[in-house]
Amino acid sequence: PSGDAGLLAGERQYLERVIAEVAAERPQGPFTDVAAQHIRSRIEAAYPGLRFPVFLNIGLPAEWERQARVAAP
Repeated sequence: PSGDAGLLAGERQYLERVIAEVAAERPQGPFTDVAAQHIRSRIEAAYPGLRFPVFLNIGLPAEWERQARVAAP
């Protein structure tokens, strides 16, 4: 079903949290299983009701790569 502005605000908050959690690992080089577990556990603890892990499987490596690319000299 369609949502209201609160749904969009919540989604934005979630995505900003994902970006921050990836940044907390200081991305450099390739995405690792250890980094994935650290990030995933913090996100799942913050949002225990969400049950759509496909985003994390795809989104975390992509966000890691984006941040590592921006940080590279």
